[in-house]
Amino acid sequence: MNRHHIWFLLFLLMAIVAPKISLSWIVGGNNSLSLGIIGLLGWLIFTKRGQIKVVESNQKYLLKIILCIGLYCLTISVFTLNIVSILYSIQYFMYIFLSLLVYRRYLNEIVISQIGMNTLVNILLVVGFISALGVFLSLAVGPIYASQVGAYTIHWNGLNLTRGVGFYSSANFAGTFQMIFSLVGIFLQKYATLRYKKLITFLIIVSLLLTFSRSAIFSFIIAFCFVYGIRLFSGLLNNNLKLKLKSALILILVINIFVIFVISLYLNKNSVILQGFFGEQFSNDLLSRTEKWNSGWSMWLEMSKTQEVLGVGFRNSMQINPITGAWMTPHNFYIAFLIEFGLIGLALYLIIIISMFLRTCLNIYNKFEQMNKFILGTFIALMIQNYSELFLYDPVLVSILILVIYFSIYQKHLKLGN
Repeated sequence: MNRHHIWFLLFLLMAIVAPKISLSWIVGGNNSLSLGIIGLLGWLIFTKRGQIKVVESNQKYLLKIILCIGLYCLTISVFTLNIVSILYSIQYFMYIFLSLLVYRRYLNEIVISQIGMNTLVNILLVVGFISALGVFLSLAVGPIYASQVGAYTIHWNGLNLTRGVGFYSSANFAGTFQMIFSLVGIFLQKYATLRYKKLITFLIIVSLLLTFSRSAIFSFIIAFCFVYGIRLFSGLLNNNLKLKLKSALILILVINIFVIFVISLYLNKNSVILQGFFGEQFSNDLLSRTEKWNSGWSMWLEMSKTQEVLGVGFRNSMQINPITGAWMTPHNFYIAFLIEFGLIGLALYLIIIISMFLRTCLNIYNKFEQMNKFILGTFIALMIQNYSELFLYDPVLVSILILVIYFSIYQKHLKLGN
């Protein structure tokens, strides 16, 4: 196995599976540091630089914008003189900076040496499988790490429902990563050479469902249907009968499975799952989230004009919950980022989101490849899911997002190989 493959595997295991280092002794609270940054540093140090300009693309400006986001977040947070904000912004920037460097070397090496896309996808599926095993284990024995206590149950209709939290800080984060690994298994399976890749993909999807993360599950379904809806539309425009039939059958199958699932729950009037996903409990939770969004929006409107434009730095969008007295976030990435990094910071992220969405849709229309399906599906799922939580505040998830952008840049040059 090429050393870049080895370091990629080590990075994912350290970032996802390994426990986080608590920083409570420095800044208090539940703040922690992911070991993934050590994996990125090791990857950078122990692999040679290689060629820089291997692939020319008009999408490279997106990488510069991401670097600008990291620098901007760091600068604004430093000016707050808040130690928690500064430490968080340093970790965020380092993940962005190191990820940009190591992924470029990694994909350059794949393009130059033709060491193969197969192994990269195999690694993603293997880590997704290990992560799925973590979800199953946490369901059987409870939280794997002490810091997860209280993060693996949900109260629906008077019942404490156990959720698969795996190796993550919460079941919702477990759902987010399993959602991405599920998309890898579905759309990039043709690149994988693992003997049991279909079984692995199935288990990853099952683990996603067992997190009971509504945002992750709904985002996954919407992204899947959107991708194949675009595929069907492309087939109609190009009068491709085979493409139209295949896409239509897949959409019909998924929709029917979903409808049967909902009907079977509805027949059980007291179904806790029904209440949580579609019923009164879901409505109550959505109302609670809406109130938090409105509270965050009001907070931004009450800030000074300078703060509205520049922001107030990491972790400064949290407010005191008037009922529980605990700290709460706006539970919406876009609102939180607007508060903490102003119109400038949010505009930078929106440029990336809109550019990737439009370009990938055009690529799908012109030439519908599996990589394009994965890129579009991942972006759609993440952008929808971040309406419910601050998932893109997680530096590991941002690192994965950078890898997806690199896939978009390098996709024409990535070949199947060993």
